[in-house]
Amino acid sequence: MSQTVPSKELSFVKDNRFFLSDDFSLFVHQWYSDLPPKGIVFFVHGMVEHSGRYEEWGRFLARNGFDVYAIDQRGHGRSDGARLWMRRFTDLIDDFCLFVRKGAAQFPDLPVFIAGMSMGGGVAIRSAPVLQKSVPNFAGTILIAAAIKTHPYIYPVLRFFAPFFNALMPRLRILKPGIGGLAVSPKVREEFRNDPLVSRDRMTVRFGWENVKALKVNRRCAAEIVSPTLICQGAADMIVAPDGAEEFFRNLAASDKTLKIYPDFGHDVLHEEGHEAAWNDILDWLNKQTSEEK
Repeated sequence: MSQTVPSKELSFVKDNRFFLSDDFSLFVHQWYSDLPPKGIVFFVHGMVEHSGRYEEWGRFLARNGFDVYAIDQRGHGRSDGARLWMRRFTDLIDDFCLFVRKGAAQFPDLPVFIAGMSMGGGVAIRSAPVLQKSVPNFAGTILIAAAIKTHPYIYPVLRFFAPFFNALMPRLRILKPGIGGLAVSPKVREEFRNDPLVSRDRMTVRFGWENVKALKVNRRCAAEIVSPTLICQGAADMIVAPDGAEEFFRNLAASDKTLKIYPDFGHDVLHEEGHEAAWNDILDWLNKQTSEEK
């Protein structure tokens, strides 16, 4: 595809803000290529964190010809909204799909990709069937330790009692999301713990329950995704179950699909020591999808 629109700040973003209404906005990170971009990547982060954590990865893709745009999800990072609260999981999907549709329309001659990490991977899964129908230049999806199936040790009591408490006290704050299973690397866990924009709040019952309910729907979406898909998963992940990624891969309707398993990685694939392997796999996949021979 040839570029007719130069790489630049998204026209609908003002002062790094994507306004969903007059009084509600999401913070936007933007990393531009110095080269004529080969494609556009829209990224959505995981639970309790923020897109600023992916600054180095975003700049890496930009250096290699891909412009990257990312939102801090509602209730996260620098975006508006109560911390670790949501009315419904579909609000996150609606936010991201609107962001991608508006951004893709600004670059109609460039292939558009979405990428999601963890909870954001669940958002990307649910967004892909919508965007592949509504965005003419939609070119594929990258799922990184996506929310498909939780590890058995993650909040078993919450999963049992959440439906009851959600009906009575949805705003009750119960558990602080732990970071013990975030990464194999102690350094990555310590940096995450010390990040001032990582949420320290206890999650609300509604937030936890909506994420739990979303998993079953996320898994069913495999049959609806026909566009090219890359899945990156750490084999030592203690937050999402690695076998969930493998099952999702088998069930994907897409004929162009790739699964990358990293034996020594935990959940935080893009930050683990040795993360360059995953970065390069993602770049290689993007280059393949945008090559003239494809």
